[in-house]
Amino acid sequence: RREPLRMEGKKKPVLKLKARAKKNATPAPIKVPAPAYVPESYVPKDPGSHLVQLSGPVHCARGLMRCRKCQVFSESKHYFLYAVDEDYDGISARPILTFVDSYGKKFHAPFNTIGAFKDESEAQSFCQQHKIRIDGVK
Repeated sequence: RREPLRMEGKKKPVLKLKARAKKNATPAPIKVPAPAYVPESYVPKDPGSHLVQLSGPVHCARGLMRCRKCQVFSESKHYFLYAVDEDYDGISARPILTFVDSYGKKFHAPFNTIGAFKDESEAQSFCQQHKIRIDGVK
């Protein structure tokens, strides 16, 4: 038979909990990363599956209403080149954009970010050269 463990003269183990943030404490500032620019050698295979849009960097699938990082990221606007993710398995959570196919029909699909453009003129010239739709132009 085993004898029960005796804790004579020993202190009980203390659980250390993480300090909770105060209710009115200001959260740490979020730094927006510099965008990766579109490589000059990039040529889209199917221009209909690409879109140039004026937006902030995409952070997660939850979106602006639920994610604080997405809200901060949306304040820095750049022209981004997006491509439809054709290998999407439908299981994982992904951000979604609205695309328009060659027949003018709108559809929602997950996307991959190819990169950003330095300014509006560079985005417009790329779109004219490759016949890609551009959104977000005044």
